[in-house]
Order: sequence, then structure tokens, then C-alpha cells
Amino acid sequence: MKSKALKARSTEELISQIKDQLNSGFKPSLSFVFCNPDHDIQTIIDFHKQQNIQLIGCTTSGEICMNDNFENHAVAMLMNPNFEAFRIMQNSYDKQQTEKQTVVGFGQEAAKTFNTPSIIFFGSGIKRNHAKLVEGIRETLPAETQVYGGAAGDDGYFKKTISFTHMGIIDDGFVSIILDDAKIKVQGLAVSGWTGMGNSNVITKAKDNVIYEINDEPALEYFLKHFGLNDFYKNGASNTMAMPGNYPLEMVNEQGFQRLRSIMNYDRDEGGLILAGTVEEGETFRFCLPPSIEVLDQSIQNFKEYSTNNNEADAVFLISCMARKQVFGPLISHEVNGIQKIWNKPLIGFFAYGEIGKISNEVHCDFHNCTSNLFTLKEIV
Repeated sequence: MKSKALKARSTEELISQIKDQLNSGFKPSLSFVFCNPDHDIQTIIDFHKQQNIQLIGCTTSGEICMNDNFENHAVAMLMNPNFEAFRIMQNSYDKQQTEKQTVVGFGQEAAKTFNTPSIIFFGSGIKRNHAKLVEGIRETLPAETQVYGGAAGDDGYFKKTISFTHMGIIDDGFVSIILDDAKIKVQGLAVSGWTGMGNSNVITKAKDNVIYEINDEPALEYFLKHFGLNDFYKNGASNTMAMPGNYPLEMVNEQGFQRLRSIMNYDRDEGGLILAGTVEEGETFRFCLPPSIEVLDQSIQNFKEYSTNNNEADAVFLISCMARKQVFGPLISHEVNGIQKIWNKPLIGFFAYGEIGKISNEVHCDFHNCTSNLFTLKEIV
């Protein structure tokens, strides 16, 4: 399967580059596009429809292409798999069903599409709990089903995120590509680096992705006291931007580390902390502090070790948490460059509001925060 990674500063430049590929004789059947929210997404959709190229993608909080990361760009992966090897779908949430019910319905459809499906999701909707994407799949498909993807971004403004396909735009739902595992192998790994510090805390009141009480105290009040953020409300906007990477929660179960949950915002009226994914009352956690830059080298090493038994790829995708870019700044390009060199294949990705992937040694994929989440596609000949 041939793949080609593209990056462009504008919608017009992206379309021009795709035309160049078509004129060269390449006939892609599938296109992944990740772009800044200011790009003309409808024009991108219309062009793909005109060229009979199936499309899937979302808006971002920064773009990744080959060995570097960018701002205000559009990136694309053109591929030429057989149309029979994949199916693209889009689902909007409605008031008649919960998020989980919508995903369960999708999972039932996916199970009928191929004998062994793999799934890539891109979720949209700022107030949505994208962990439900994984929870719904678990109820309908085997635990070992490969599920990857991420939550769309909007440059950290948390106002509106969009996912899209050649069929249209979704601003409150998800788009997906279901792949026939017998024809296209999907594999991946998610790596973090954040470590919990101090004593464990108990979530004593919560609903879905909002914590209302920690250790029987109002959650927001406890958070501010714990970190000594006495002037927090005076710089509300800048503090909200810093929350995902600076103060994630390390959720801990009986086996130790389980997953990270980023604090995406807060509800001052209710005294709650709004997370990027679901938590349960009674769960324990430790607050994390920002990691050192050595985490980037360790991340690259983890992917190198993973590639020892997973070195074949036609295309590589990297969905990295926006928090990593916030914490590491320009140094995040070191991680991107190191990862691209491992496979030395076309690579694109984006900075997300949450990542779907698999931590090492886990049987099933899960919804994560603060991870560098990689997956590869390889056609089986």
C-alpha cells in the first residue's frame, strides 16, 4: 500500500499538493486530513468527493508531519488501499441516546462489517466524554480489538472541535474508519512519562468526567489549596490553558498505575474539576507534576523497543496530547523527529484533547491523556 504524507499552510496549498500527486499517476482511495480549525474544511470535503477519495479527519491543536510539528497547518496522508478493505462512518450524538448508547450502536454495526475489525476514531464536541468511545466498543467487540484515535482540538480555546469525512462535518459526535484486520493490520503503543507524586486521594463525589469532591472536600477548592494557587482566578484563561499538562491525575488501581486524566477546565459555580475522560467515585489518584525533558528520550526508546517486533508499516500516525506540547514547548519536535526515524515511513498526526491507544502489555485499548500515541497501518499482501 502506497502512502504519501503532505503538509500545507493553507487549504489551497493542500489541494494543490494533492493534485500534484494525482497528476503524477498516484491514485489514492483514502485520505486522512488533520488541520487547524481556520482551514476551509468544506472545500477540503468537496475536493475529495470530486476526486472519489474517501476522507476522514479532524481539527487540531497543532499538526505533525514527518519529523516535525507545526501550527496553523493542514497535514494529509494519501493512501491507496482497496475500497473493500475499509469503511468510513460518521455518527452524531442526539438527545434520544446517551454517548455510550450511540457508540454501542456503532460497535454493533462495525462487528457486522468485517469478521475482525480494527477501528480508528476521531471525536468532536468540547463537552463530550470521549472515553465513552472506548467503553461502548468494549461492550460490542472482543477485548483485543485494535482501537486507536483521538479527540479533536481547537488550538486550546475549548470552544468548538470538528471531525469530518467526505460525507460531511460533525461538531458533536465522532467519525471512524473500520478496517478489515485480515487486509490491513493496525497496531500501536501509547507512552506517557507523567508520574504521580505525594499521597493518594479518593474521589468521593463524581459524575462521568466531572469530579465534585476529593477526600470529602469540594474538588476545585482542594485542587487550588493543594498546589497553592492563591491567585488562580485572576489569570483564569492562562491557568485553564496550563491545567491539562501541569496537573494531570494519575489514576491508581490495585495493580498500580492505570491511566492519566487531564483536567481540562473547572466549574466555579459547582466547585468541580472537568476532566478529559471518565472517572468513578471511590477511585484513587495522585496529582502529577510536569515531567523533565528526559521523558522525551525515554519515549523514543520505548517506541524503539516496541518496533523490534512491530517494524513493518506503510503509514505511521502520531496522536500526541496537547499537554505534551504545552509542557515541552519547542522540544516536542525532538520526540517527533526521533519517532519518525524509527520507522522512516510517511508519518502525520496532531495534538489532541485525548488519545485512544494501548499502553504496553495491556490487552485492550483505552482513552488516555498526556500520552504520545502511535499506530501503524500495514497492508497484508
